[in-house]
Amino acid sequence: MGNYTPAKKIIKACLHCNVETLMDPRSKMCSSECKREFNIKENIIRSIEKYKDDDSIPTCKICGFKAESLQMHIQSIHKMKVSDYQKKFNCGAEATVCSRLRTVFSENVKGEKNVWFNHGGTLSPFSKKSKQYSHMTDEELDIQLKKMYSLISETMKGNDNANNTRIEYYLNQGMNEEEAGVALKKRQTTFSLEKCISKYGEVEGKRKWLERQEKWQNTLTSKSQEEIADINRRKLQFNGYSQMSQRLFASLNIREARYAMNGRRISYKIIKWKTRII
Repeated sequence: MGNYTPAKKIIKACLHCNVETLMDPRSKMCSSECKREFNIKENIIRSIEKYKDDDSIPTCKICGFKAESLQMHIQSIHKMKVSDYQKKFNCGAEATVCSRLRTVFSENVKGEKNVWFNHGGTLSPFSKKSKQYSHMTDEELDIQLKKMYSLISETMKGNDNANNTRIEYYLNQGMNEEEAGVALKKRQTTFSLEKCISKYGEVEGKRKWLERQEKWQNTLTSKSQEEIADINRRKLQFNGYSQMSQRLFASLNIREARYAMNGRRISYKIIKWKTRII
């Protein structure tokens, strides 16, 4: 074989940026960055053409790229977390993954396919039945669980801007008390009769909703009084108020009050955060 002789560089225009520069006659782009950006644009054009007649395919709200799943695209091309993308454009999973793939993902973890299916608390770090606590005494177990609950509580308190199940999340977005309350209620209503009817139609929607309600009720009644009390305690710990206290203070006509349980005493906090005890 003879010695390799590199081609003589010539002045030519880059196919992407159209800037004339000295480069290999076989090259089309002046740099790796231009080549990357050119390929991204080509992929966008091809994706739009491929899915032009399919409205179920998500479209990137930044560049227009279309795909059954935008998750890798958002992370690799736009250098964003999917969660940040959804917050920025106020959208959910349906805007990043098509319905077909969401159904596939859901089916893959249903019932016995899910490693957590019917584990009875043995895989949960918040359950006394957890396998990882089998070597502990009851006293050690109580201390460990209190640490876990305390850690989560502090984490949630320190992340109001990322936790959309707390009213502070919406207040920090500039909403007033009333708007924040409406937004929080909408977020918490994840499985209502209205949503089921809207998604599945009146007959099928009612059937699915009643089926879910019956399943939930059966699950609750199958638990011991100790487990039910523990569920209620955790609801108060993380949500900060109970429905019972809301009904009580609503009947007293106290305007703009937030409710919470303080041991065995019921307290409420006015917007000025002055606490009164009944």
